[in-house]
Amino acid sequence: MKVHPTTGRYPSLEIEINAIHMKREEFMYICHAIKFLNNSKDSFLKKIFQSLQIALVLKRFSLIVTYEIFEVILPKNQGSLGFSIIGGTDHSCVPFGARQPGIFISHVVPGGIASKCGKLRMGDRILKVNDVDVSRATHQEAVMELLKPGNEIKLTIQHDPLPAGFQNTRRKKK
Repeated sequence: MKVHPTTGRYPSLEIEINAIHMKREEFMYICHAIKFLNNSKDSFLKKIFQSLQIALVLKRFSLIVTYEIFEVILPKNQGSLGFSIIGGTDHSCVPFGARQPGIFISHVVPGGIASKCGKLRMGDRILKVNDVDVSRATHQEAVMELLKPGNEIKLTIQHDPLPAGFQNTRRKKK
């Protein structure tokens, strides 16, 4: 790409992303806003970032939509947290995390603590345990964070879409 002879700048580019047209400058403003909100230490701005469904920029300007990110605090005084996990950097977790490995909730025990909170579901990605990033943890590292002593546990969760053909079903006993 050639620099404009009089301005010394690159020409304005038109970018098409999933049929959304925008100028290169607009695209860069969006990227900077996402980075600013994500890195903000201000709790209000952090909540804005976490509550928005923001498109993340991947290689070659393709986009994927992230899903709701939220925190859940569960009591640990009753033993089991009421869910199982799968995944980690050292474990395949098919069908979850096909594009991006991570730690996922593979099962929520009906009537358990996680089920009673009403926010967790199969396929949820666990990003943090008590503010410790587990997004790139091995399975064992994630388990060790979940098992650390304390009266409660704070999880930062991202709702990922369920893989094709999966449904989050619940059985009711008669």
